[in-house]
Amino acid sequence: MGCPQVGQFEVPVDTDTEKVTILQFGDLEYPSWYIPSAELSDGCGEDSRQFSGYVDVSSGTEIEFTSVQPGILEISLQNYELPSAGMLRTLRNKVPLSHCAVFSVKVTDQSLVFPIEGIITIGSVIKEPSTEPIEDNPILLNGNIHLIDKYTFTDEFYTVGPFQLVKGDLFTVKSQITQSSGFIHMNIDKKLSVSYRAKALSGYIKRYKTDPIEVRNGMLTRLYNDYALVIMWIIMGFVYRYFQYLLRVKVKALQKGSLL
Repeated sequence: MGCPQVGQFEVPVDTDTEKVTILQFGDLEYPSWYIPSAELSDGCGEDSRQFSGYVDVSSGTEIEFTSVQPGILEISLQNYELPSAGMLRTLRNKVPLSHCAVFSVKVTDQSLVFPIEGIITIGSVIKEPSTEPIEDNPILLNGNIHLIDKYTFTDEFYTVGPFQLVKGDLFTVKSQITQSSGFIHMNIDKKLSVSYRAKALSGYIKRYKTDPIEVRNGMLTRLYNDYALVIMWIIMGFVYRYFQYLLRVKVKALQKGSLL
């Protein structure tokens, strides 16, 4: 039985951010959402109308959740390949969206929860000083990452971390094995709380004007946490030394035999 090759990354529910970006993973579909009330800009223009109902996101659509101001959540859908970014569903009819749409949702006393699946990125890259207003640069606020992996010879799990995310970070995973799955929660205090799990080979934390920080469950981390793996390495080392000893004995015996 080989060593585990996949680490499972978890961003806990206490992670707060102002922006979440989601891309489709393979051919897997996005989950549907119910939006109780929103100002809808279909076509991403200035014209808007009220909408209440379900949203089915089309394949290949890029999704952004952005907390633009206290109590206001923007959900942006953009599809660069298909003419429609999704479908609106109500009790009466179904209406296709254009390739670009923005839902502006006002959060009242009732908080909002949206299931999310796909390739998830939390936060955004900090922009250089410019004339752009500060609200155009939503950032990650805080959070933690845990790595969860299986012990080598059992179905039990161990946890590594937490690795802290600080204000302004951007976090994403690389070489995903399956789609990330979780949910977004927003309350009136302008907080997008994100919780999701992703199976991947590594994760990356990007910080302003620094090299990316790779987060992974490397061999040293496994040896530190996985007692079964340590025992296996000890046995392998013993077997290797034993065969080395037998080989030396055999060589010495052959050398003695050639001298006679």
